[in-house]
Amino acid sequence: MSFQQVWAVLGRTFNFPIQIIRQIALQAHREGTADVFTASREVIEAKSNVCDRVAETEGCPQLMFSVRDA
Repeated sequence: MSFQQVWAVLGRTFNFPIQIIRQIALQAHREGTADVFTASREVIEAKSNVCDRVAETEGCPQLMFSVRDA
């Protein structure tokens, strides 16, 4: 499985906009953290951070996954 395929699957799974997926993927690639586990954790952490910010003003459904699930 290629790096791009991993991110495509993660993007669909977590319903992330493709622009955010690309940005996280490029950052992970630059930092040398492009393995599947680290990529999954970074996506989950990023989504949690975004969700936390949104929840402050609009509310946010409880996340159905955790970093441990990655």
